[in-house]
Amino acid sequence: MSQIGVGIVGGGYMGKAHSVAMAAVAAVFDTALRPSLEVICTTTDAGAADKARQFGFKRSTSDWRVLVNDPAVQAVVIASPQDTHHDIAVAARARVLQRHRVLNLMTHVDPWRRPDLDHEQAKR
Repeated sequence: MSQIGVGIVGGGYMGKAHSVAMAAVAAVFDTALRPSLEVICTTTDAGAADKARQFGFKRSTSDWRVLVNDPAVQAVVIASPQDTHHDIAVAARARVLQRHRVLNLMTHVDPWRRPDLDHEQAKR
């Protein structure tokens, strides 16, 4: 069984929803790839530690840069307020798991990092 290290930026409603969903993968999907809840990031260290305990993360931080640069984090979920998405997505590069809004943003940052896209369309 393989694991993929997951980091989630945001511990509010969407952060909780994504955390619960990642923890339930084994019960819901017949797949050998399992998420490993590595790091959660919220606005304060105390809040992040509390969310890590509640949701089952190994570590916590109040600095999204720590999460993005953690070698154990192979996939990043951005569940923070929209005005924070750009910088996090750029730093996380191709490891972002998020709705189309951020993925579209990333094509404008570096379309060549998205091989599944038509590169001419990504330039627009």
